[in-house]
Amino acid sequence: HTVCDTLTDFAKRVMDFFYGLHPTRTQFYRHPEDTTNSEHARTVYTGNYVLRSDALRYFVPFAALRLRMAGPVLGRIIRAEIEEGFVSANLPMLHKRTTSQTGQAEFRPGIEWSAQTIDLSGEFERQFFGDVMLFSIDELTAMGYPKTRIPEPTVKQVLYDTEQRMLSLYAEKNAALLEKLDALKRLLRHDQWWLQCAEAENALDQFSAFIRNIEANFGQGSRCLHVLASPAEREKRRTLMLAEVLQYANTRMTWERALRAV
Repeated sequence: HTVCDTLTDFAKRVMDFFYGLHPTRTQFYRHPEDTTNSEHARTVYTGNYVLRSDALRYFVPFAALRLRMAGPVLGRIIRAEIEEGFVSANLPMLHKRTTSQTGQAEFRPGIEWSAQTIDLSGEFERQFFGDVMLFSIDELTAMGYPKTRIPEPTVKQVLYDTEQRMLSLYAEKNAALLEKLDALKRLLRHDQWWLQCAEAENALDQFSAFIRNIEANFGQGSRCLHVLASPAEREKRRTLMLAEVLQYANTRMTWERALRAV
């Protein structure tokens, strides 16, 4: 195949990025000599696991908040409780993030699309506050949570401090993304080797649509960034997370009573 073939093939995939496909990232499987080995785990990918019936005492935590990273949060809680008993092993994963026919997600809540635009703001919000919850739980489990009841002011401060770290990190990542976007624009504008390609016009249209949607979602005044701009909205979210974290022990008792009744 030629460089032009590569350009036109890759151009067909760039819009799939918005549905969770990572067209430039590949993860390779390395077969271990001893297949009975396992490793300490820290996360659960909900929908991809093997468990015994007694593991039903665990459930996806804080589900009412509808946040992303629920599986990793569950993993942190399980690890804190059973420690060395929480392990990871290599098993076939039959579920794919996107469908091979269309490149789009089978189920991707928080994404809205029309003929011209793809709006990630709903998913972006779920991801940001999901990260706040995950790294807050990471810190709280180091303090003994959920076995130990953590005082409300401590939980509140952990949530606030984690949010501030995430705001800084997200701003840094967004700035880096826009730098790369500018570099892509310069390449398409000035490096015109692609004009030799028979399907260059088609490929450029696809890249242009990609650029428009990146700008709409992550550029100045975008809906994604607007989600994080309101202190009042962030405080409202933290209040909901605080209540869920403090109520977790009671929720667990309710769940266990329901299991015993089955």
